[in-house]
Amino acid sequence: SEFQPLRDLSELYQPNSPIDLLHHVPKQLQQNFPDDKAAPTNQTQNASSEDPYQEFDTTPLVPANSQDSRNAQNEATKNRTQAAQYNATSRASQSALADQEDNTTESLNPPRTRRTIVRLNSAEIDWSYAVIERIDPTTLKMQLLPFDLGKLVNEHDSSQDLALQPGDVVSVFSQNDIHVPIAEQTTLIRLEGEFVHSGTYSAIPGETLRALVARAGGFTPNAYLYGSVFTRESTRNLQQRRIDESIHTMTLEMERSNLALAANPVSGSSNLAGTTAAQASERALIAQMQQIRATGRVVFQFSPDSAGLDGIPDLKLENGDTFLIPSVPSTINVLGAVFNQNSFLYHPGGEVGSYLNLAGGPTANADRGRAFVIRGNGSVISHTVVKSVWGNEFYHLKLYPGDTIIVPEKIVKPSALRGILDWTQIFSQLAFGAAAINVLR
Repeated sequence: SEFQPLRDLSELYQPNSPIDLLHHVPKQLQQNFPDDKAAPTNQTQNASSEDPYQEFDTTPLVPANSQDSRNAQNEATKNRTQAAQYNATSRASQSALADQEDNTTESLNPPRTRRTIVRLNSAEIDWSYAVIERIDPTTLKMQLLPFDLGKLVNEHDSSQDLALQPGDVVSVFSQNDIHVPIAEQTTLIRLEGEFVHSGTYSAIPGETLRALVARAGGFTPNAYLYGSVFTRESTRNLQQRRIDESIHTMTLEMERSNLALAANPVSGSSNLAGTTAAQASERALIAQMQQIRATGRVVFQFSPDSAGLDGIPDLKLENGDTFLIPSVPSTINVLGAVFNQNSFLYHPGGEVGSYLNLAGGPTANADRGRAFVIRGNGSVISHTVVKSVWGNEFYHLKLYPGDTIIVPEKIVKPSALRGILDWTQIFSQLAFGAAAINVLR
């Protein structure tokens, strides 16, 4: 049923909707209430009463005289205006959210939900090793008495059933505490995409990637091995460590460069604004680079026509490995300093130059000599390495489904005129210094 105003509440305290009874009144409205009649707030959130209307003061406001009455009326009008503005803004935001929800529901894809991922919820026990910590009562030195926990618990081996003494401490370790042999580790591998039976598998000790894919039924006819993505957690950690080290080195170099500029009186006085802007840009660049996260991808040397299990490397598996096989894509991506960054339909035999023409060609700010192609398998081919007896053949490079062409922008460098002016000022200062020395003599 439609919400009805409350008869016991004054006009100033009248809620706009039942939802308002469960939330704080806006701060701009709270400031307009008299001190002796504070704005209603949700101070009894944990109250046992089921009636939310009891959270508000139901005492009506009664002006003391005519002047107070006029002031109260003006105040009420002002509050109604602010409340109307607040409600309009709230309804606008709610309608915008509703539009977004409607757009989501109109999508042909199912709504995104939390993925169900099989993983180790806790560290597993190290069954091959446990230890008794014992203090020698004579020397007060610690003694360690190791034993095989698995043989004791699972096989009831009496040789591992050591007698305990008062004060002994028995320590049982997990596989996170001690790195155990890979044969004793639980290895979960995730196969996604164009597999006959995609899913998460527990690898058998010593099993390779090729053997696991064979156990999963192999590939479907739509599998595109050239665009496969294999990721590994240990590789991701190593890559992230290298990225962090590179960012740290770059930060130190920028700081040294800034100190050198500050120590140079010519550059510091003549180009202070430019130096400040450059330092701000460098700090922004470092902040952006610190957001980079490694993927842990391992590039496999598949060819565009690779198919079947023979091309898969006999790679030893680690826990957390993921192998994704996409279907054959139908587009080529062109990004960077071109007039139309877009994805274009792949046609056999297409070259870099033809797809750049479809994108309108490089812009005036494009650095044509540093363009590169990211292959579907993750490898990169740059403009500088594609050479032949006829010169650079980068624009005649043949593309395959899923490849991406990237044309970077030119790096803005200081003009030659700026350098000439700096050197002129240096020489002039040297001349003035020599003249001053002659005068002193």
